[in-house]
Amino acid sequence: MADNHNTGHRGRLKKRVMEYGIESLEDHEFLEMLLFYAIPRKNTNHIAHNLIDHFGSLKGVFEASVDSLKEFGLSERAAVWINSILYYSEIYKLLFTTSKNENDISARRFSELITEKLKSKTENDMLLILVDNVGTLVQSSMISVNKNDPLENIRLFCQVVSASKASNIILAVKRDRGKMITDKIYISDIELYSDALYVLGVNFLDCVVLLNDGLISYRDHNIAFRR
Repeated sequence: MADNHNTGHRGRLKKRVMEYGIESLEDHEFLEMLLFYAIPRKNTNHIAHNLIDHFGSLKGVFEASVDSLKEFGLSERAAVWINSILYYSEIYKLLFTTSKNENDISARRFSELITEKLKSKTENDMLLILVDNVGTLVQSSMISVNKNDPLENIRLFCQVVSASKASNIILAVKRDRGKMITDKIYISDIELYSDALYVLGVNFLDCVVLLNDGLISYRDHNIAFRR
């Protein structure tokens, strides 16, 4: 009879999680459910309550050593299982962080490409790094900028961007150290491209300047362009 009662209770708790999510559980219920998989036939509700009382909190239970959990009365199997929860959590966080980094589409990801493409170019050249929404490089294109014909520059720029079908873009240029990236005239020029990207529906991720001693990112310096 006790086994049937436990089986029914476990089924109801699992059903609740399926319908309302794990967040619908109290701490002791969450711990109780974890214990289902290490203690097959006992009433884990009482054990969960007693564990939390003994170690002070759910966090305290998870941080307890295997020996401490065994001293409390858990079997080695159950103690190892509970002690492993934090380990599994750390693995997930590591994998999640790695996945985010893999999808990073900031200029830093393309720093080697930018440096290689621009190192032999002049200030009249602009590199377009065109990427999709998951960070995959669609293409990199170099265009020459005619300082005396800004409208033609924008026309050529829009032509390349539109043809690429990319969702995001990073602009990269080469400059001397003496020409600061905060120069209002230069920012005004870049804003023309920003406006064009807005019309095209392409996300302007960053503008990067290659100097003799490295790259400077407008995004990293919190310099925003007009939208």
